[in-house]
Amino acid sequence: MAYDSGKDTQNSMLFDEIDPNTYYTLYNDGSVQNYEAASRKKLFLKIEKERFAATFGDISTDMTVTELSQYSRRLTGIKTEYRGEYFDGVAFASETDQLFVKDQIRGDGTSGYYYLKNKPIVINSESVSIEVRNRYRQQDIVEKKVLQRFRDYEIDYDRGTLYFREPVYSNDADFNPRFIVVDYETKGDGSRHYNYGGRAALKTLKGALEVGASYISEDTMKKRSELYGLDTTVKVGTHTVVKAEYAKTKTTQDGNTTYGDAKLAEIEHVSNGVYARLYYREQENSFGLGQISGNLGATRKTGLDVSKTFDNRLNLKASAFRDTDLLNEKDQDVFEFRAQMDRTLWQAYMGYRYADHTDTDPVHQMLIGLRYAFFDQKLKLSVTHDQSFGKDEDEIYPTKTMVGLDYALSAQLSFFANYEWAKGALDQQLGRVGMRYRPWSGMTFENTTISEYDNDVTRIYNTLGMLQTYQFNEKWGINVGYEKGVVVDGNTTAEKVDFSAYRLGLNYRTGKWTATLNGEYRDAGEEKKYNVTAAVYTQANDDLALALSAGYNKFEEYLSTQEDANMRMSVAYRPEQTDIIVLDKLDVIHSKRNALEEDMYTQKVINNLVVNYSPNTRTEISVQHGIKYVKDTVNAYEHKGITQLFGVDIHYDVTGKWMIGGQASVLYAHSANNWDYSAGMYTGYNIFTNMLLIGGYNWEGFEDTDFSLQNYKIEGPYLQFKMKFDQKNLSELVRWMSW
Repeated sequence: MAYDSGKDTQNSMLFDEIDPNTYYTLYNDGSVQNYEAASRKKLFLKIEKERFAATFGDISTDMTVTELSQYSRRLTGIKTEYRGEYFDGVAFASETDQLFVKDQIRGDGTSGYYYLKNKPIVINSESVSIEVRNRYRQQDIVEKKVLQRFRDYEIDYDRGTLYFREPVYSNDADFNPRFIVVDYETKGDGSRHYNYGGRAALKTLKGALEVGASYISEDTMKKRSELYGLDTTVKVGTHTVVKAEYAKTKTTQDGNTTYGDAKLAEIEHVSNGVYARLYYREQENSFGLGQISGNLGATRKTGLDVSKTFDNRLNLKASAFRDTDLLNEKDQDVFEFRAQMDRTLWQAYMGYRYADHTDTDPVHQMLIGLRYAFFDQKLKLSVTHDQSFGKDEDEIYPTKTMVGLDYALSAQLSFFANYEWAKGALDQQLGRVGMRYRPWSGMTFENTTISEYDNDVTRIYNTLGMLQTYQFNEKWGINVGYEKGVVVDGNTTAEKVDFSAYRLGLNYRTGKWTATLNGEYRDAGEEKKYNVTAAVYTQANDDLALALSAGYNKFEEYLSTQEDANMRMSVAYRPEQTDIIVLDKLDVIHSKRNALEEDMYTQKVINNLVVNYSPNTRTEISVQHGIKYVKDTVNAYEHKGITQLFGVDIHYDVTGKWMIGGQASVLYAHSANNWDYSAGMYTGYNIFTNMLLIGGYNWEGFEDTDFSLQNYKIEGPYLQFKMKFDQKNLSELVRWMSW
């Protein structure tokens, strides 16, 4: 349980995640952020016992067991779960003004910026992932990577922009399309409505049979939607699984009611080198609550995939499927057979493909491919070719050739280059050059935590935007990337853009210095994008650490330009032999927008300084000074001003368990000659080891997001729990509560 009487419930964020960039980068610690007491309300409550859990606070609905009835949102409300031997259940309810949005953005070969469709975004409501989809069957996800904020990407909730730590290419190495999938919440019109639902499932026959039912009610002022779903899973023996789902939605908007349904069935068998999958999926265009990918609407998909492996050397594959566009009443029929032989140094395949589209002539293709390894398998060369017979006018299955190179730079890192030429209804060329990372302990795919780094270097590694690179000597490392091709935005539009994207990154590291420089450039005709980031870190000695980071982003398109630049300098002075800690952070921000009818320009300089002094073991004094300069220009109108903060906080340990303290702060806006004050007292008591209860009252108060730094300066009473758990503390808590 947690209660915060001073919380601003109107402006607080979901899941209360701390932004490390808001505070002192170099004063990071080794903690991990979890959401065990997160709530936008003043109260958080969670009850857990064996197989049951109930939560009041910030919740994730996480209804992901089924596909058609899935419902994943981040809300503030109530959620209950039960997991039993014969019954599973989950239910939630929330009164909210939030609206759910799903965006799917094709990667463009750069780190960003990528713009979301709606803004502003509810803070911490987003879920970001990268999906690689089969280039021929985009309902099949080849690879999915769920990203983590601060480590993998940065988000501006007001502007609705995403910026990634590394480029998001439009295709993978095999030219399967790559998409950025973002689920997030936006604010509605302010009116609050109830959203609720859940799923219940019965399990029997020792878990071999599961039957479930789902219901969702989603309400906004303008639209009310309901979803009804049924699902079943049957395990036949140990090798075969049968799944079936049916779902129906009802949507009422502006007095009109529409219905939509979806159904799927799948049989999957895996045993003794045999894989077989028979599937059927149909979805009306009017079905759904926005949770499922839009390219599956108004489609029917039926298919069979079969493969057999002999002695781990010979593999035979066959697939046949029909995709139907229900709106345009068009079919695509495809049959493919492939025989592949694998040896230690080489791999080869040969096959046949037949493709028939409504209103076009059938396509017959011969498929061949060869891959060979040289130099103790460090270098691998490959070539594949799809040769059409008869008319060569098919856009999806043209005659094409791909050549590839893969060179192992180390056990974890390889350099690859692939290029593809296609000739058919549309001649096109696709190219990828880059580095591929293989995970090891302490590392994630395409994003690294350097295990040999320790202390501050490890902790600020991601904050400063450094990437794993190829170390060609003890000091220097390099990271490169290149992509060229034609982007097809989704599978239903004919819009195509020729583009080239380049990436070059350098790392430098010695005993006391670490530096990184990354540059990106994308040329797509009238659209051009430039990204440059740099960072320097040094720990001069055990007491002093400094870091400097900077970034520049520019996007040019017809009749408009956007430009952003930022610089941050952080200093941490933490001598072990003295009682003083000094933390300072300076931010310089520049933003410029030039359009046909409007020019906007913003400059901001912010400095935060905190000095902490402990004259004895019982007393701690903290002094803060902040200064902010802001200049905004819109066309000919200009506004600028300086704001300063002065604050002091003192607390004293009366006994080993009880402490008292007080704080006072002054916020002064120079241009308006306006003074705001905050003053109050507080007391804290250690209920037991590592659990501190703090209560306080401020007679005066204010709030400034650039200076507050989590201090309680708002007027009125407040209550805080501060807890730190380990195995011993948890046992003490259980005994204390007599559980």
